[in-house]
Amino acid sequence: MNSKILPLKGKYYGTRVVIIDDDDNDFEITLWGQDDYEPSDRELSGVCTIEEWRKDEAGTIYGECVDSGHFESRSTYRMAKTIVDLINGASK
Repeated sequence: MNSKILPLKGKYYGTRVVIIDDDDNDFEITLWGQDDYEPSDRELSGVCTIEEWRKDEAGTIYGECVDSGHFESRSTYRMAKTIVDLINGASK
């Protein structure tokens, strides 16, 4: 069994993790965290850094970096990474 985080695409509707079992069946789970209002590094992807995001008190970077509240948060990405690491580590 193994798993991976799928790439971001289009408007954000959750962080997708695919899990492939030993029979080559794939399962997809979607995580959407509500507790963290800071975008992940994947979401910022070279448009700005998290430090620039945090310092942007006027909100001028907001629209350039993310799509009006539909973005992968740092905590959601961390949870997805934890799930992938646990599944892949258990499969060794």
